[in-house]
Amino acid sequence: MSLEYETVSARMRAQGWVAGADRVDKFVGKLRERGKLPPGPEPENDDRFFSHSDFDLDRMTREVAVRQFGTPRVVKLEPQEFKIFDLLCRHLDELLTREQVMQEVWPYSGGNDHILRMHVYNLRHKLGINPGIETVRKAGYVLRSTSVKGERASH
Repeated sequence: MSLEYETVSARMRAQGWVAGADRVDKFVGKLRERGKLPPGPEPENDDRFFSHSDFDLDRMTREVAVRQFGTPRVVKLEPQEFKIFDLLCRHLDELLTREQVMQEVWPYSGGNDHILRMHVYNLRHKLGINPGIETVRKAGYVLRSTSVKGERASH
């Protein structure tokens, strides 16, 4: 976490503005969009994009270009949705427990299972990719590297 993030977060909490880290992320994002805060750190060029057989992820813009029916459809993700999806992309074909995801996405509060399930539900609906994010019962989540056609993703 950046010093800037922690400073804004501490001030907001001290004034009773927010209760959770996800709200701080949204607020900081809105301040950046309005030019009131400098942009966050840019990812390395090699690390900016992630390509999958069903989508392309741009880590700088937090957009996903979903390939369905021949024409890519661009989807803008909310900060927490992006963190979850990016984490799954970085750990393609690996089972991530709910606890691992919550600790990565909400490092200070740890999140909770209900909020995580809500964000995964929103991701599935927004992206509509197949096979998409797979839930492993009583364990966690996996993003598969193969599409329905059996193509291997490049990353």
